Amino acid sequence: MDHFKAINDTYGHPAGDTVLKQLANCLSRSFPRKGDTLARYGGEEFAVVLRNAGMTDARRLGERLLGSVRALRFPGLPDALQVTISIGLAELAPGDSDAVWLERADRALYLSKHGGRDRITSLTGDEARR
Repeated sequence: MDHFKAINDTYGHPAGDTVLKQLANCLSRSFPRKGDTLARYGGEEFAVVLRNAGMTDARRLGERLLGSVRALRFPGLPDALQVTISIGLAELAPGDSDAVWLERADRALYLSKHGGRDRITSLTGDEARR
C-alpha cells in the first residue's frame, strides 16, 4: 500500500488497521481462484502468487486490482482518503530459485514505488539480469 505510514500518523493505528483489513478483503475478492495464494508479506505489503498465469494475465489482473483499490471507501474516515497500491510483477523463470524470483518481484515493486506509485512494473528473468 502506498503511503501507509501517513494513514497511521494522520488517523491513528485503529484506522490504519481498518484500511489494511479492507485492502485484504479487496485482494481476496480480486483473486478468488483456489490455486492462487494471497498473503500479508510485511506491514503494508501483500504477496499474490498466481498459478498458471502468464505475465499478460497477471498484468490484466493487476490493472483490475489497481482500479478496485482506488474505489475503496472507508467508513468512519474522511471521504477524501484514497488508497493506492504499487505492484511489482515477476515471472518465475526456469531455473530460478525462490529467492531469485522473490528478489525480482521486490525489485519490480520498488521500481513502481520510485516511478510514482499507483502503478504496475513487471520484470522477467532476462530484464532483471540487465
